[in-house]
Order: sequence, then C-alpha cells, then structure tokens
Amino acid sequence: MKVALMLGHWGKRSRPKDRGATSGDAVEAHIAAKLLVASAIEIEKLGHEALMLTYDNYKEREQFANMMGADFFFAFHLNSAQNPGNYGLILYDDRGPLNREYSKDLVFSLAKIFPYRWTVKPLGHGERGFNNIEWAIMPAFIVEWGFVNNPEHVKFINENIDKIAAEFAKAVTSL
Repeated sequence: MKVALMLGHWGKRSRPKDRGATSGDAVEAHIAAKLLVASAIEIEKLGHEALMLTYDNYKEREQFANMMGADFFFAFHLNSAQNPGNYGLILYDDRGPLNREYSKDLVFSLAKIFPYRWTVKPLGHGERGFNNIEWAIMPAFIVEWGFVNNPEHVKFINENIDKIAAEFAKAVTSL
C-alpha cells in the first residue's frame, strides 16, 4: 500500500504567513510536519510505502500522489479559530463511496488515544479546504489534529507524537 501524506502548509515559500496558523510559539506547519514524518516512519515500519509531500502547491502535490499510484491521500493540518474548539476533525472527500466509512474507522482509532472528541464531516467541491484534496483520485482526507490555538491540544500532540503516529499508521494501513 502507498499512503500519500501532505503537509498542509509551507510549499514553495517559507514566509511565516505560509506556515499556516500560529498561536504563541505554536506553528501549524511545524506541528503538522512532525506528525507527518513520524507517521511516515510508522507506516513504513508496517511494511507500506509513505509518500511525504511537502513541496509545490496543493494541486501539484496531489497530482504527484496520483502519478505515484497512492492508495490513500491525507492532508495534515491543525485548525484555528477565534474561539478554539475542543475536537479533532476528519474531512473526507465525498466523491468516493467508501470515504465516509474510512473516515469513521480512522476517527474511531484516533479517539482511543486523544483526550478530546473527533468529528467526521464530508467536504464537497467548492467548500473551504477542498483544494487540499480536489485533485486526488484516490480516497482523500484532511486531518485537523486539533486547534493550534488551544494550548492543551498543542501540548498533547507535542508530547505524544510517536504514539499518535503509530495509531494513525495502524489505522490507515488497516483500511
């Protein structure tokens, strides 16, 4: 199995505004990058191939995943809001008939280790964030690991990167 993992921010440019949301010392792209690398390592430990997509724009990254024959595509993000929530979020591409089921399975696995709830939501063409998965031809998902401006989320993620990555890899490779 080939799993494409896309860093949700920080492609060709490295200006601070291109690194996604920030809150204090927490930078969305930095946390997502740590999760992405740790997840890739865990996926490969399980005997599968991980494609780490961190360069170029979203469309080019997705087209590369298509060209490489990826079986699944995940865009890694952290949410941000004026009043941060207390949940993680899986957005799935509603074009695929099994994507909803895959999302539920993934959320079930992640809910076992996170101290906050998870939500699953379909994402249709034209909705905010759809460009993260618009050009992927395989089942595609956006993982919002929590809120970058919720200090409890940032602390939990930073302290549990390896545990999170191992559970994510196990869940993904069993889809």
